[in-house]
Amino acid sequence: MNEARASLLERVTQRRGLRQFVKFGIVGASGFIVNLVIFTVLQRVDPNHSVALHYYVIYSIAFLSGGVSNYFLNRMWTFRSSAHAGKEGAQFLTVSLVALAVGLLVSYLAQPYLGHGHNDGNPVCIDMTTGKDAWRASQSPGGASAAVAYADGHLYFRYENATMALIEANPKEYKLKGTFKIKTHNAQSWPHPVIAGGKLYLRDQDDLLCYDIKAK
Repeated sequence: MNEARASLLERVTQRRGLRQFVKFGIVGASGFIVNLVIFTVLQRVDPNHSVALHYYVIYSIAFLSGGVSNYFLNRMWTFRSSAHAGKEGAQFLTVSLVALAVGLLVSYLAQPYLGHGHNDGNPVCIDMTTGKDAWRASQSPGGASAAVAYADGHLYFRYENATMALIEANPKEYKLKGTFKIKTHNAQSWPHPVIAGGKLYLRDQDDLLCYDIKAK
């Protein structure tokens, strides 16, 4: 019985198509890891990675890097191709670029129905009685995620890239009153700002900062 099983296993593993299929799957998984690692590293390096243009550039570089990795591994290991490398590479790159363009187009077309950008940090005012936008800023004064606090008719936006923005709490229009960079920027931080006694308190990891915001 064991000999029969061993014989069956040998016949299955010796089938060239099955071996190639398994190798192709392994290469595909490795390409996904390459894509993910490069995408994550570039996001860490670029402080404006959440801005739409930056995000799409990072996504494209990561996608094509994974594709190039797949091409070389499949050529050398999965299929052991002896065809002209330049011609095959050009064909593969063309298909990859078409796939990337389709992906970006679908993302762009679906964005209005699935959300307003990728973590852009654009302030928005919503009419709670209708659920519709009263206004939406076309550009973020900071970038990416922000913690928000309210005091004295204003909204204090503390962005993860150490930008503070003061926005008037006006339901009729977007009014940015000013911005400044927090003195320290140890890492991405989201603790909410605290306003008390004319002072603005901010925590940045292990640092605590205090700004005098009392009207002079």
